Amino acid sequence: MNFDDAQIRQLFGTDTAEDDDPRRLKAYFFKNETYDNIRADLPLRILVGHKGIGKSALLRMSHLEDKDEGILSIEIKPNDLVIKDPSSVSFIEKIDGYRKLILKLIAGKSYEVLEAGESPKINDAFSSSAKTLMTTMIGSVAQIGC
Repeated sequence: MNFDDAQIRQLFGTDTAEDDDPRRLKAYFFKNETYDNIRADLPLRILVGHKGIGKSALLRMSHLEDKDEGILSIEIKPNDLVIKDPSSVSFIEKIDGYRKLILKLIAGKSYEVLEAGESPKINDAFSSSAKTLMTTMIGSVAQIGC
């Protein structure tokens, strides 16, 4: 067996869960109590852990499982949260800017999922109403400067 970079990647996957092929992640992912906690039906989850412990893998696997079950699920990554010229605003304005940016991302990415028809459990009437609501939200956030 030749252990070149391609062979090693095929055997062990990529360095990070977000770069790994979803089928591969599903094949080797071990569901434990922490995963069950992430999947719990709660309005808010805060995931804290040391670097390299598997936080991204937990969230990615949960996202993939939601998609498989037809549940609306979106990914927001740190690179999605970039505010224009953050040095020129106060701390409170930065918080408000991030709040608006997160709202815009949730609405925009949800709209994209609905538009692509990736959530089969969502019926056409709801999808149409949700798209209208999200378009309005995106427009409102854009008007207030995000």
